[in-house]
Amino acid sequence: MNPQYKWPLVSVGALLTGWLVGFVMGDGGAPAAPEMKAPAASGVREGKTIPLTAPDAAPTGGRARSFSNTTDELPHPTTASLLSAARQPNYLRRIHDIYEIVGKMSPAEIAAAISQAQAMSRQDGDMVLSLLVGKWAELEPQAALNYAAGLPREQRYGSLQAALNALAGTDPQAVIAWARAQPPGDDRVNGMNFAAAALAQSDPTAALAFLGTVQGQSTEGVASSIFQQWAQKDPAGAAAQALALPPGPIQRNAIRGVMYSGWAQRDPQAALAWAAQITDASARRDATATAYGAWAGTDAQAASAAVLALPTGAARNQALNAVLSSVAMRDPSAAAKLLEQIPTGQTRNNALSNLSSQWANSDPAAAAAYMLALPPGRNRDYALSNVAASWANRDPVAALAWVEELPSNETQKNARNNVVSRWAQADPRAAADFLTKSAAGTQPTDSGVLAIVADQWAQQDPNAALAWAQQLNDEKLRGTALGNIVGIMANSDPQHATELLAQIPAANQAQATERIASQWAYNDPQAAAVWAAQLPEGTARTNAIRSVASLWSGQDLVGTAEWLGKLPSGSARDTAVSAFTQRAAEGDPEVAAEWAATIADANTRNTDLERIARQWLRTDKAAAQKWINQAPAITAEMRQRLLPQK
Repeated sequence: MNPQYKWPLVSVGALLTGWLVGFVMGDGGAPAAPEMKAPAASGVREGKTIPLTAPDAAPTGGRARSFSNTTDELPHPTTASLLSAARQPNYLRRIHDIYEIVGKMSPAEIAAAISQAQAMSRQDGDMVLSLLVGKWAELEPQAALNYAAGLPREQRYGSLQAALNALAGTDPQAVIAWARAQPPGDDRVNGMNFAAAALAQSDPTAALAFLGTVQGQSTEGVASSIFQQWAQKDPAGAAAQALALPPGPIQRNAIRGVMYSGWAQRDPQAALAWAAQITDASARRDATATAYGAWAGTDAQAASAAVLALPTGAARNQALNAVLSSVAMRDPSAAAKLLEQIPTGQTRNNALSNLSSQWANSDPAAAAAYMLALPPGRNRDYALSNVAASWANRDPVAALAWVEELPSNETQKNARNNVVSRWAQADPRAAADFLTKSAAGTQPTDSGVLAIVADQWAQQDPNAALAWAQQLNDEKLRGTALGNIVGIMANSDPQHATELLAQIPAANQAQATERIASQWAYNDPQAAAVWAAQLPEGTARTNAIRSVASLWSGQDLVGTAEWLGKLPSGSARDTAVSAFTQRAAEGDPEVAAEWAATIADANTRNTDLERIARQWLRTDKAAAQKWINQAPAITAEMRQRLLPQK
């Protein structure tokens, strides 16, 4: 492959895989492996530990998010061009231009551009940063990986995956070793999954074998990625292996991956013949429908005729829906005729939803006319809301003009909210101005859509969003907007976000406090924990501490455990321990149960113990049964529910 085309493919693959596995990696640490000890309590064995291995390489290059719009001190003309491209209003053109510029950068220009990426909006800055790191990783994968691992958590998402994908192309075993070095928690789980997905690029059979060694972790989703890549190169081999897997979630995802590979577009008859062999009825229907939908993409007339000839039933309806969705992208009126062949029910409702969105993408006025002619009801209302949302992507002003002509009812309200929500993605200030006028009396403003607008604006320009929210006269709306904005601001400046809490009306303070705690804990759980613990007693403190425990335990079980051991008894500690045990149970259910046994509230304690026990029974039945029979915290009634006599 020509090197100039390799890096964008790596970066796009990283982003797509990231949306699949959804992981962000934890901070590096010292090479010594700490231990997580359970607290002393009734029924807790002293000295129970979970060994945790820290990553070998110390992270470098992390820096906090800046929302500045300055472009001073640009050392390279190419970097200035990159910032200019990032301000291109047309999204597709913006992406195209950024790819073109980054693809031609020298190493020196990459370094300069990385430091300047933070001058962009958060959404564009994170995207550009991941592309820059992907380009860098092609030249120096280990250095790029070290840099990405040291980024603040909210910036690490795409960059780390781009670096790992590039490293997998030259040294897949290094990716596996890196993933294994992550401490227990979300980082390790998702790192293992990503390592398998990255390994599948060059050797899908080895990736599948590696996936089989990952115990006690969620691996179903990555199986789809492995088999999708496999089937692109060898559809027959991937299809045969998918059918040979034991029935269950991994096999269903493997089947899905085979069908998403494009096989059915290249050879629909072979894909349909293979789908007919699937023993799992639900997976067979899904695969068959996917094959018909792919076939319709290359020969809509033949696929439509074939699916209409199928026996009536759930399989035919699902396949019809898939064909309709494919046809709707090119000929919505033909898709509308297919819709009439689907009997009334959920499948028809889903098909109508797909048709309304896709038709409005190409011809919103025609889609609106068709949907308005449907019989009144919930499905028609939902379709009209879809039309409004899709129309707003093209022309929010025209979409709003159409919405205002609808009857004044809940349907109009939902359609208006959809338009404003989509509008806010492209121009939050304009959307916010519309809502401000609505709040003044033109139309009642929904606090839910106002929260969405505030979120979108705060991600792009938090100071402007804050100034807008502060001048809202309606206290409820002002509280909603400010609560969302300070939550976003906590990503980059949590201290300032906490100072703004005093401006938020009392009714919204608890929710805003929890949002700040969550965002802060995502990036710096230790600091968030200190702040949450010193809050006044009450709902806000309890919820904040619970959020910190949930986020922190996903990154570092050891640090979370040490913090929990210092919390005083009470509802806040109980909810925090409960959140912690949900994470800990994935790696060591016995330790999780020992922590759950220290919860003071009996209902919370027993609920958590039963949840952990049932999860344990699914992964290691013999060990779980032994513990259930011996643990003092398990009452006779609980034991009977968990281990009913046959």
